[in-house]
Amino acid sequence: CFSGEYTLSQLLHMQIGGGGLAGYLGTSDLQEVERRMNGGDSDAEFYYNGMIYQLAKDIGGMAAANSFNIDAIVLTGGMAYSQLLVKLLTEKIEKIAPVIVKAGSHEMQALACGALSAFLGKEPIHLFSENKTK
Repeated sequence: CFSGEYTLSQLLHMQIGGGGLAGYLGTSDLQEVERRMNGGDSDAEFYYNGMIYQLAKDIGGMAAANSFNIDAIVLTGGMAYSQLLVKLLTEKIEKIAPVIVKAGSHEMQALACGALSAFLGKEPIHLFSENKTK
């Protein structure tokens, strides 16, 4: 990153939004990637399956870090609209916990509901500090 070959903006794009499928295939649109796979694009299939492998590995790692005390695995966001992705990923992770699919981006709504619950006194407010005390 210090070679001068890339600008700061280009480096940031590689880290945020320019990696993954977009970095390898030039698109992050799963419908487009699946169309390419159906058309025989072996690169699209390779990277798509690699993404599913990485997601399953991350989910498994989080499950292990939580002593496999997992009530459910919730697949959300735009990727959850892909029936193929949900099917292939579910096959890899369903032994950990039930898989629930809630397609769409609900993150902002969840953040707002959490903030409202804290504001109304229904949830504790957690304060985090960079100063670590014992």
